[in-house]
Amino acid sequence: MTEEQRISSIKFLCNLIETISCISADDQRFYSDHIVSLADDQVIQYVNDEGIEGEVMMYSPRSHGRVIRIGDVEYGQDGKYNMRTEKGRENILGGIFEIPYIDALMRIGGFSRLPLLA
Repeated sequence: MTEEQRISSIKFLCNLIETISCISADDQRFYSDHIVSLADDQVIQYVNDEGIEGEVMMYSPRSHGRVIRIGDVEYGQDGKYNMRTEKGRENILGGIFEIPYIDALMRIGGFSRLPLLA
């Protein structure tokens, strides 16, 4: 996937996230789950394209929830990236084009990069 395609993918997902605020709360869960699924598909494609190892750990004391490791980087579930709330959408979209592509996809999926262990 080229850098241009990656930017286009993130723009598409951001547009979908912005439309969630315009629909009923009942429908937000349905649509947010589909957006996360689209982001997850892009993560899998990225891992395959880059030849990086990835794994999902069901629980880690570092995040008190699911952790996804991609290469040497771990991502933990982060409640501040809940796209069903206005603040969560702001947190997801804020600065999304200034962070690495994989971090943007993980943020859309509700995860944030965990600090490196010393």
